[in-house]
Amino acid sequence: MKKFMDSDFLLKTETAKKLYHEIAEKTPIIDYHCHLSPQEIAEDKHYDSITEVWLGGDHYKWRIMRGFGVDEKYITGDADPKEKFMKWAEVMPYCVGNPLYHWTHLELRRYFGIEELLCPENAEYIWNRCNELLAQPEFGARGLIKRSNVEIIGTTDDPCDDLKFHDIIKADESFDVEVVPSYRPERALNIWRPEFCGYIEKLAGVVGYEIKDYKSLEKALDERLDFFVKRGCRSVDCSLNMVQYQKPDDEAADRVFKAKLSGIEPSAEDIDIYYSTLYLHLAKKYYENDLVMQIHIAVLRDNNTAAFNALGVDTGFDTMSDERIVQPIINLLDLLERENKLPKTVLYSLNPAHNEALMTLATCFNGHGIAGKIQIGSAWWLNDHIDGMEKHMKALASITLFSKFIGMLTDSRSFLSYTRHEYFRRIVCNVIGTWVEDGEAPDDMNLLGRMVCDICYTNTKNYFFSSSESAMKDKKIAFSEEKALSELKKGYIKAEKLLNDKDRFEKFLEKLENKLKNIPAVGEGLSHIPVLVSMLRSYAKKEYTEVPVGTIIAVVSALIYWLSPVDLIPDIIPGAGYIDDAAVICACMKLVDSDIEDYINWKNN
Repeated sequence: MKKFMDSDFLLKTETAKKLYHEIAEKTPIIDYHCHLSPQEIAEDKHYDSITEVWLGGDHYKWRIMRGFGVDEKYITGDADPKEKFMKWAEVMPYCVGNPLYHWTHLELRRYFGIEELLCPENAEYIWNRCNELLAQPEFGARGLIKRSNVEIIGTTDDPCDDLKFHDIIKADESFDVEVVPSYRPERALNIWRPEFCGYIEKLAGVVGYEIKDYKSLEKALDERLDFFVKRGCRSVDCSLNMVQYQKPDDEAADRVFKAKLSGIEPSAEDIDIYYSTLYLHLAKKYYENDLVMQIHIAVLRDNNTAAFNALGVDTGFDTMSDERIVQPIINLLDLLERENKLPKTVLYSLNPAHNEALMTLATCFNGHGIAGKIQIGSAWWLNDHIDGMEKHMKALASITLFSKFIGMLTDSRSFLSYTRHEYFRRIVCNVIGTWVEDGEAPDDMNLLGRMVCDICYTNTKNYFFSSSESAMKDKKIAFSEEKALSELKKGYIKAEKLLNDKDRFEKFLEKLENKLKNIPAVGEGLSHIPVLVSMLRSYAKKEYTEVPVGTIIAVVSALIYWLSPVDLIPDIIPGAGYIDDAAVICACMKLVDSDIEDYINWKNN
């Protein structure tokens, strides 16, 4: 029987374990779509209790608590924070089989170092321990982000937002995580909503002129989009209405818009023409600005009217929709493609029954030299559990290219949700590892390691941020000699174990020699690699043994680092991935330089 949630949690094969621990576990997180508060990041908010950071705004937990019979007072009501936490502790033992059971204990372990399983009996201890840690300076919003190895965050922002907190974050050189806005204009699209006219007034106040017709609305939204782009925006997001998309008609859209402002509600046909015209206009702007268009579909929101009236929006009463979505999406993408204005697009359906249809739809609109131009986003919201993720990944692999998938996003309001990236990555490695163990994929760690790194990091980086100035750029510059020496010494124990296993050491040498054939070791630092590999080969053959064991261990450690496709700066980042490798090799050479000279003299003679 396996231990619950050990280091190999969800990793059922040796290949899966190797892919996760050597590749995925080390890879930085790009959380390209979330609902974190930029203000809390800018102000490095510290939380009064674990309830505030853990249960506040978490619809997943709220749903489960209601299902367990917890009174609303302890969910969204005015109960004391400790009382709310204690109620969650009562529920937790009964969550076995639900992803929340895993997420909760991953969060307790990764952020608070708590191995115990939450239950009423230990809830008091866990409450006190979490709150003790949250009171420490390094446990604010920024500290939680840094603990998670996050490189880039894409928040979700309304066109009316002044983005002042993004500006504050960007100006703060002490915080090297890039936080970029994402443009979400759906309140201007949802003309049937009762709050639509009030929103238009608010937008008018932001742009400084009256929005009295359709063209002035277009102008206002375009100006706000430009404002976002200048502040690093790389994507847009919309929970899409399934209208029957049709050719834009500015005159008809103007008529519908003016009628709404005058108090006349739009018909279904009016909604179709207004929504089509405005959405297609915006989508073309996204294309012109090289933005990624994210589309969330098949959601029915606020289904419990009594709960909506009592609690408002976003309180956990949304569900999957079974509406027909394929033809409307085809119409939308086709109208844009005809004008060569189709942006990179990510489609997320809350209903997994749509996935395979959307995946085949995506293949109809890929092209233009962009890898995976139309993406089917990660198993989302009610589907980001083991079964949902595995089915999604296997369908992607069967229908399109899993290797070009842009990976996971949290879509969360909690700073503790980054363990969901770990959850996702373990599942990715297990799916691929199972293919290898079953003889369905080759046992090629270079190929598979690159694939895992791409899915977890590089595809996302290239898809969203290839043209942006990112935090990784700063990390490359800041890879100091001290850091390189630290990384070198970290590998000493692993190097010693490798030296003591003859068969593994031989395979290691073969991998080094194969990599040298495919990747010439040139440039500062890397030019030393051929002689280092040569010395190890001579040492293994017992041709050259007049060298201290400590030197061999240092050389093996440096070359282990070089051999790994994912280290502090993944090797597959074009033009930059070997900067850290070169630094580690140089750190090694400083330690063993005289011994290398002796080997070169021996070899020449």
